[in-house]
Amino acid sequence: MEQVYEAIGITRQAIWKWKQRSEAKAEQIEWIIQEVKRWRQKHPKMGSRPMYYSMKCEGIALGVGVNQFEQIIRDHHLVIGKARSRKPKCSDGKGKEDYPNLTNGLELTGINQLIVLDITYIWITTRWCYIFSLKDVYSQWVVLTASENLEAKHAITCLDDFVKLRGPLSVRGCIHHTDNGSQYNCGKYKDKLAGYGILISRSTQCKENGSSEQSHHVSKNMYLEPLGLKTFAQLKKSCKDFMYKNNYKRAIKQLGWKTPFQFEESIKGIPEELRPKKKMHDFSAQEKVGGFGEA
Repeated sequence: MEQVYEAIGITRQAIWKWKQRSEAKAEQIEWIIQEVKRWRQKHPKMGSRPMYYSMKCEGIALGVGVNQFEQIIRDHHLVIGKARSRKPKCSDGKGKEDYPNLTNGLELTGINQLIVLDITYIWITTRWCYIFSLKDVYSQWVVLTASENLEAKHAITCLDDFVKLRGPLSVRGCIHHTDNGSQYNCGKYKDKLAGYGILISRSTQCKENGSSEQSHHVSKNMYLEPLGLKTFAQLKKSCKDFMYKNNYKRAIKQLGWKTPFQFEESIKGIPEELRPKKKMHDFSAQEKVGGFGEA
């Protein structure tokens, strides 16, 4: 055997070191695969790149770069299929009033400046249930309220939960952007907005509320539907679980691969003029405007 090693110009020690490295690499890849499977139990539809940075935010040292991580995912057939995207209709739009779209060309420099709200539905065994959602566009912080019907009181609950979180004084002057759903047009709801000093903004066409649609894609298609929920109680609990995962655990590309919580913490104490800026699309000018990331 020594003659063979000598003939090919390799020492026994080199072969032994190569074998050690190969075994260590195989063990590392197997550990990464198990971590991916563990992570997918809580984030069943999360893509490989967001998963890599979310793990990094958790302090999990994978020992490989993001490109190598994605290759390992592909090599071991752990790539997930694209989640279905639905556009549910949860309101008849009755009670519509004309309000301008205040988000056109708006430049955001902090939280509590723009929130978007919408309603989607989810099938629970034998019936439809509903999810009222609210998102702070700047940090992508999400609040959800599960309900068994479309009554406006659930929209009020979702709004109240957000105001309790932020503080009543912090939301004064905030822009509240929705479609023309009747839940957001009723008198009690608009009285709430007036009491909080929140401004009303409305979509004039479906594409102007795309940020809310994107939120539904993440919450419903990527997290809630894969759970196969059987009861409304499970839905309520899962909505709370999702809020925690999204706000504290899910690293988001548009936030520099930080979680919403980390991003909000990172801008504290920074003057508004020095913070990352987000420029909203100006639909009135039909001109696409970039920012640090579309929500």
